[in-house]
Amino acid sequence: MHLETGIESQTRGFPSLTRNGGILQIEVTMSWTACLYRWLPALLLAAGTLCAPPAARALEMNVSTLDFVRFPEIHLYVQVKDSAGNPVTGLTDGNFEVFENGLPAIVDTRVAPLGGTSYGLALDCSGSMTGFQTQVINACTTFINLMLPLDQASIVFFENYSGTRVVQLMTNNHDLLTAAALTYYANGLTALWYGYTLALQEAQYELSPRAMVGFTDGQDNSSGSHTLQSTQLLALGIGAPVNTVGLGGVYAPPLIQIANATRGSYIQTVPDSLEYYFSKIVTAYRNQYELAYISPDTGTYGNFRSVQVRVSVPGEMLTDSVRYGSPWVSNFEPSITLTPHVQDTLLVASQPANTALTINAWITDNDVLTRIMIRHRHIGDPFYNHSVMTHVSDSLYTYTFLPGYLTSPGVEFYLQASDSYYHTTTSPLADPGQYPYRIAVLPNQAPAISHTPVASWPAGTAFPVTCTVTDSTQGVVQASLFYRNTSEIFWTEMDMAAAPGNAWTTAIPANQMVISYDMQYRIRAWDNQGTVSLTPIYQVDTGVSPVQITMTPAAAPIQIPAAGGSFDYTVGLNNSGAAAVSFDAWVMVTLPNGSPYGPVLGPLALTLPGQAALTRARTQSVPASAPAGDYLYLGHVGDAPFAPWHSDTLAFTKLSTGVGGPGVTGWHNTGESFPGGTVSSAGQIPGRFSLSLSPNPFNPRTVAKYEIREAGHVTLRVYDTAGREVRTLVNGWKEAGTHTAAFDGSGLCSGVYLMRLETGNHAEICKMVLLK
Repeated sequence: MHLETGIESQTRGFPSLTRNGGILQIEVTMSWTACLYRWLPALLLAAGTLCAPPAARALEMNVSTLDFVRFPEIHLYVQVKDSAGNPVTGLTDGNFEVFENGLPAIVDTRVAPLGGTSYGLALDCSGSMTGFQTQVINACTTFINLMLPLDQASIVFFENYSGTRVVQLMTNNHDLLTAAALTYYANGLTALWYGYTLALQEAQYELSPRAMVGFTDGQDNSSGSHTLQSTQLLALGIGAPVNTVGLGGVYAPPLIQIANATRGSYIQTVPDSLEYYFSKIVTAYRNQYELAYISPDTGTYGNFRSVQVRVSVPGEMLTDSVRYGSPWVSNFEPSITLTPHVQDTLLVASQPANTALTINAWITDNDVLTRIMIRHRHIGDPFYNHSVMTHVSDSLYTYTFLPGYLTSPGVEFYLQASDSYYHTTTSPLADPGQYPYRIAVLPNQAPAISHTPVASWPAGTAFPVTCTVTDSTQGVVQASLFYRNTSEIFWTEMDMAAAPGNAWTTAIPANQMVISYDMQYRIRAWDNQGTVSLTPIYQVDTGVSPVQITMTPAAAPIQIPAAGGSFDYTVGLNNSGAAAVSFDAWVMVTLPNGSPYGPVLGPLALTLPGQAALTRARTQSVPASAPAGDYLYLGHVGDAPFAPWHSDTLAFTKLSTGVGGPGVTGWHNTGESFPGGTVSSAGQIPGRFSLSLSPNPFNPRTVAKYEIREAGHVTLRVYDTAGREVRTLVNGWKEAGTHTAAFDGSGLCSGVYLMRLETGNHAEICKMVLLK
């Protein structure tokens, strides 16, 4: 919360609420169903942060909104500010971590899109504002002037209860908003909380993010049954922070309280400074981050989920915790499906001008649908018009554009449906204000995109995308590629470059083509009239490794005598792609008891040119102390040690244990060297007993390297500073030599941990620093 009094100060938490009252007391007086579906998710978001204000620090991080309407897909809006209150920009997936009930989630991060924030503006028209009318009008119009083109707002005037009303419905037409604000007056009593409630209700059916801004002196004497607590509950329920500008003879305590409780701001300053503070409010929403993840627990149990968000920057880590209630049923939000005629005809072929055109859609919900809207505008217009769709029968809804509305170059629109629990969804689903449906109107024609999709592509190599775009009536301005892998929720947009013959080209970077996830992409093109065409989503199988490994024994079967021995083999590496690929190569051994050992070769950091291959003759020794039984010898290429792309195996058998002869005392791997690669010393007998980590500090992965002089039982464990065991990395027989063990601290908090190596009469401790 920001308390602005000309000199900025910041507080966090809820100093005027306690766990035995306030929000939590209101929560338990509601029915279970109402809490769960209407207000509990966002209410818990606030309740999860009830704490004392933290000490001053260089950064501030705040989860302003949690949106679970697409469960199990969860969206979080996060603000990160520096010590001056300015947004911290340039953060990526690597800076954020999300845990739900302690389980790590794969998080996808983007700067919240410019699709707009929905504001409910509430202006105090009571008699106590007499003499301050100009200040109120200037404050409100200043705020409107700072809004982005796709920001929308409604305006509520509140005086006595019966005179409190909405004077401007939700719109992104800033001229209409300004005109409504200019009709402001001062007269009568003050229904403060009723006015705030109406402003919040105007925002409740809009997409996140939402917010409320009030302009008042804080007096209240005509709100009826509406109170600070009921208004606060509604704000928390819809995830709308309450911001208030104190004007006139201000009574500030309730305004500060509701700002604190809803993560909003309270401003009281001289009029000349309002633009500065307003710009900070608007900038905070404009530059917040949107984090999305799939819940690790997709079950619909109606249970409470605790979500912890961490942001890490050099030298500092911040956390914020929120909670939500999972739904009882799947697909609980409204569902919108355009009819085939709309999808396959109206959105594909140009339509004649000055004719009626009907948009039909099937809209369903597990609850009662309360508002079905179509937002529409002419292509090129800055403002959307808001119209109500008509319920025809069953789940069919319709809206007809009148003949005079359809003019060239065309119209664009999106649908928005809400139910009685304030669940709102749109079609198109993602960023509809920025990327609405578009219908071209004759004589204009939409661009035609021709593209031949590719079914598969090697991981680790750049994926070229080429298309041709033509337009019979207008010039093609630009083509863009949108792509994401199947672990991601958000699309990445990149411009395509024009080439001869109406061609447009680009390439998805090699580091985005990962073997673990397929790649999805689509192409968007528009002409100089703003008419847009969009291809279907194409999916590319990236499960084909660009580099393959083969291991061929010199003789088979491979049998190692009791005294130890060795076997010869040839390892081959082949890059079937056209581009050079950098990768790791390493060899592990699976012991007869199923536990892994090694690596006995590598990891080697190699680069193989396109269409290149190499072979190397190698010899692997097996010590006498190796247990008898069947072994697997596993060669890998990929990202060591966690992500092999391709593997090959050899099988060998150790006939029995015994005393080894000279030279057969370790897992030595020798032979022809690899270009640019450094062979691990795992097979050499070290001269000392040691333990080290690299990297250290680390985030979140590191590799422990340990050296033991004799074969024996080895344990390698990680402890916290209280002495509690965190994880066991090694617990078994190891040969003398140098070994490695990978450690992943993704599920742990930043801090100091201790790694302890024990074998025989020796022990070694290494301090490790996890810095997220």
